[in-house]
Amino acid sequence: MKLSVKTTLSVMTIAFILLGAFLLLNPKNEIAMDDSLIESRGNEQETKRQHALSTESSAVDNLQTTAEDNFIENTIASSIQEVALAFKAQSRYPHYSIPVVDQALAASPKAFEATKVSMPTFDDAGEALPFTISAATDKLEYARGETITVQVTIDGADDSTFIDATALIKPTQDASASSIRKTLAPNNNVQHSLQTSINSGDVRIKGDAQEFLAVIELNINGSEHITSVPFVISRVSAELLQVGKVEQIDDFLAITLDYRVDQSGYYFVTAYLDDAQSNKALLSLQAEGKMREGNDELVLKAHHQALKDAGSQGPYQLRIMRSFRGAKPGESNDVPTAISQQQYDIPDFAFDGYADLPYSDLMVERRIKALMSLGSDE
Repeated sequence: MKLSVKTTLSVMTIAFILLGAFLLLNPKNEIAMDDSLIESRGNEQETKRQHALSTESSAVDNLQTTAEDNFIENTIASSIQEVALAFKAQSRYPHYSIPVVDQALAASPKAFEATKVSMPTFDDAGEALPFTISAATDKLEYARGETITVQVTIDGADDSTFIDATALIKPTQDASASSIRKTLAPNNNVQHSLQTSINSGDVRIKGDAQEFLAVIELNINGSEHITSVPFVISRVSAELLQVGKVEQIDDFLAITLDYRVDQSGYYFVTAYLDDAQSNKALLSLQAEGKMREGNDELVLKAHHQALKDAGSQGPYQLRIMRSFRGAKPGESNDVPTAISQQQYDIPDFAFDGYADLPYSDLMVERRIKALMSLGSDE
């Protein structure tokens, strides 16, 4: 059926009217659909961008973590290698005959240095005073019968400062034990210092060794202060009498130390061997072993390679640093031995008198190999 032009126009007019009505009834629908589509596509692109950024950031983090891990691993490996090389260098000598590297560490301790205790001062109101109190005993360990010297120095004092001090010697853990009180007198050798001496034989001790305090009570210009210094008094377990035979045996210079032993046990001795002409410390020596009551000995051994590396054929001087009996089960402290003489002259010995044998220790070599393996990159 054919429609007339008029009919066709009427139909088109109705269609446009219906479309207009639809748009009027829902004018934002198409725009909302377009916006929703744009937003959806935008969100998709943003998600992709964020994913790309996250992937890139993760890659960077992984690279940084890997670099940090590699740096740490390389640092640890390098440190292990350094330890292994140092251990290898030192393994050329036995542990009881080591060349001295630091002369300051080998110096004999000065009196009052090892036990020095310092403290500031305050008045009753808590205000700081211009004085610093330094107290000390001349050493940390005493064999019973040795003299204990207590010293106190007031930094910040002048000639007009009034100073009065007493020292009370008492056990650290026995409040009921009797104590010894001594007045400190001016020390002419040190400015604004006072000191006193006590015979350790007058102090009662429990067991073979006991810890004590020198409690120092001071009056400085009418202000009261107190400080304390710990030390140990021991019964004599043995006495180092002298250096006995000194001789070259194979690849060592053997130095025999003669003891009178009052208590059997396991003993230790440490010493330094110095060049007698330059006074330079050459070797750190130590010996240990069981000694029985009566006359016995310990032998210090200076290895020929250590002496050669130190560049001295003597004459030498031996400085005894410490000698003691190791604490037995149930004892709290080692028991020092009496030392009748601190330094001994040792004659010279030519290098060609030693057997030229390199020192080796299988166990040490295994440890070095294990360290080198830990520090390798493989």
